[in-house]
Order: sequence, then structure tokens, then C-alpha cells
Amino acid sequence: MEEKKEESAGCLGTLFQYVGFLGFLLLLPVLLFYFGWDQPQLLLQDTMGEYGSLDFLVFLSFVALALRILFGPSRLLLPTTIALVASAPLIFTTFQTKTLSTVQESLMSLPYLEHKSLNFIVGIIILLIGVRLSTLKKVNVVAQLVLIVFLPYGALAGLNTMGLVPQNDETTFSIKEGYATASQATKLAIQKIDERYRKDPKVQEYIENVVNDENTKDEEKTTLIDQLKQRIAKLEKDKAKAEQVRQENERFQDELNKLNQKKPADTWCVGARSQDKRIYGYENAVELAAPCVRDLAVHLASNKPGSYHQSRKRGVPTKEGLAQIATIHTYISDQWKYVNDPTRTGADYLSLASRSIAVGFAGDCDDFSIVMASLIGAIGGTPRIVHGECQDGAHAWAEVLIGSKSDWDNMQTYLARHYSDQSRSFSGHSKDGQYWLSLDWRLGELSCADRNIRSQWSHEP
Repeated sequence: MEEKKEESAGCLGTLFQYVGFLGFLLLLPVLLFYFGWDQPQLLLQDTMGEYGSLDFLVFLSFVALALRILFGPSRLLLPTTIALVASAPLIFTTFQTKTLSTVQESLMSLPYLEHKSLNFIVGIIILLIGVRLSTLKKVNVVAQLVLIVFLPYGALAGLNTMGLVPQNDETTFSIKEGYATASQATKLAIQKIDERYRKDPKVQEYIENVVNDENTKDEEKTTLIDQLKQRIAKLEKDKAKAEQVRQENERFQDELNKLNQKKPADTWCVGARSQDKRIYGYENAVELAAPCVRDLAVHLASNKPGSYHQSRKRGVPTKEGLAQIATIHTYISDQWKYVNDPTRTGADYLSLASRSIAVGFAGDCDDFSIVMASLIGAIGGTPRIVHGECQDGAHAWAEVLIGSKSDWDNMQTYLARHYSDQSRSFSGHSKDGQYWLSLDWRLGELSCADRNIRSQWSHEP
């Protein structure tokens, strides 16, 4: 009879041993996520919905581990107890908590506990060691302390000292709080946002406001999060394009240095910094006749002196005019610092051309287009601002009138020679026999114009 009880207990213990193994297995996609490989977790969440989220995986794994510790096969109680005590403060730092936030902050202020990802990984390793040691017949207490406490904490200190921190270091888990009210699709959309931006306090605030808005339906929340993701992807693409243009402009470095020696970039339109009224509409943001904008345009164009437009074709550039367009674009694209619009404005945040210049040639795509249109218009050109869409979202850029098909062909030849690249071609749009050259991040290139191309503002000479 006693043997049957032991056999029954042995079978039950084996069952809970496998439950514990399942708990550790559930943590595998979480650990991979910490190291920057989020595809397994996204696949789980895509197929299992909320049951594949990081929060649920961690919760379920801890339940399985608790069952293993309580009911699994165990000859020694001390290793498990030491492991629970040693891992608890480490794992606790990775959970979102309001009631115990002060305790959490105090723990993370301790030496070598500032990185949540390392804390979580080492805490799980400690539990694994403790569970394994509990199945042995006999282990020296000193050996238990060394294996469960001193070695893992020593490794934690060493990894911190060497700066070997997993990629998604700031990821935290929340079982009851956080995004508990979000729908499955919204959670998935949030997880797909680049981790670097999810750490940004403004982005976090925006996501929390969307998720917790009781007046917004789940489908609308998902749409808003997807739109945020598209804006971030567009930002990354624009920043990469601006950096590419800056590298290409190195061949004109002597010319740029000469222009800056005459008048440094940070001295233009200084008075516009005090303007504190928000601008609506390109017709109000573009400044063709503002004295400081005109002065900057003349300063840059004078490096390639001559008449901008042809005598019988007002607004159509001569070779000198094309050189002035290229010089202005090279200077502005070299100076430009990409800065995104505020997260929540309801519409594109437009700045006066003079203000974008005054703050150090900074802003996003619509600000760049406003400055380019203003400067080209200020020396006699015919600019316009165009909107278009692509997979990464919406985009704005300036264009300048080139003229007829023969004018366009001549422009292609001249600018290819100007940029010392005979294979380079220049893009834009044509309508009613009139051709327009793109003044996007890279002159003559359309970075986002797959569909819905439409003119938003145009200057007629």
C-alpha cells in the first residue's frame, strides 16, 4: 500500500517537473525579445492573440514555476528557498508597479542593478539553478550559496562593468496594469513599434493616452498606433536620406566653407526666434519677401552670379539659375537637422521659413520644403509644394519650375555635369507641357511619391 502511494506521488512529481520545464520554455521568447530578436514573440502574439503577449507569457511561466517548486520532485528545500530569496529582487525590478515603485527605485539604485534586462535574465538563471540543486541528495550549504548567489551576482556585476546589456533593456512586464485595457490588435501594434521609440517619454505618454481613452473604439486605437508606427518609419527614412545627402555634399565642402566664412549659418534670421504664434497653411509659412530670407537667398545665389530666369521665359531658369538652385539646395541640405513634429498636433506643424532658419535649419519634411520654396522664390524662381504618399506614410517636398521638355533635357545635362555624375538622372513631375524639378532631401529625387501626388501651394511669378 505504501509503495502505491510513493508511486502515485512520484508520478505527480514527474508531472509537475514537466510543468516547471514548460515554465522555463515559455520564458525563451521573452529572453530572445530582450536580446533584440522579437520575431518568435510577435509570431506567438499574432497566432495566439493576448495569450502570446510578453505579460501573459511571463505570468504563465511564473505560475508553472511556482507549481514546480511546490509540488515537483525535491529532496532539498534549502536550494529552492535561497533561489527564491536571491532572484526576487532582481525579477521585481522588471515589473511595472505603482504601489511599490519607491521600493523598486531603491533596488535599482543599488550597484549593478540598474539594467532590468540583466536583472531578469540572472534572476531566471538563479531559479533554474535552485530547482536543479533541490533534486540532488546532498549539497554542501556553502556550495549552494556559491552556485545560487555569489556566482550569478558576480556575473551580473561583471556584465554591467563590461557594458554587455541586451538590446531591449527597458522592457518591463505588467500583469494587472500597463496596457491591460488594450485590445489584442492594439497590443500587437504597440509591440511592433521600434523599441528605441517606445522608450521615449513622449511616445509612451501618447500610447498610454490612446490605450486608456474610453471614448475611442479598439479599432480606432489600433489605427492610431499604426499611424504612429508609420510616422516613426517615415522619420527614420528621412533621417537616413538626409545623412546620405550630407555625405554627398562633401565634394562641395570648400564652397560651403566659403559661404559660411562670409556669414555663419547660425546668424541668419535671428529675430524670427521670438515669433511664438503657430502658423497654419503653406501660404502663410512660405516667405518670399521676408528680408532675412531674401538676404540668405541672395548670399547663396551670389556664389553663382547671373540672371536666374530666361529673358523671354520668366520663372524658367538659365544655366546660372540652375547653378543657383543647386547651390541653395546643397547648402540647406548640408545644414539641415531633422526634427520630427510634436506627437500630438492634429495636423502637420508648420513653421515660418525664417523661424526654421533661425533655429539652425531644423525641422521635418514640410519645414524643409517651406525653406526651399522660400529661398528659390526669393531669387526669381517659380516654386511649389507637393504632397505624396508611399508605404512609409505621407511626405511633403518642394519643386521648382524648369519649363518645357527641351528645358528639362538641358537641365538634366547641366546638373549631371554640376554633380560630376553623368549617370545621374533627376526626377520631378510634368503637367500641360511644364516640367517641375524635385527639391526633396536629395535634389531631383522623389523619396516618397508612390500615389496621391498633389500640389498644395504654388507661386506664380
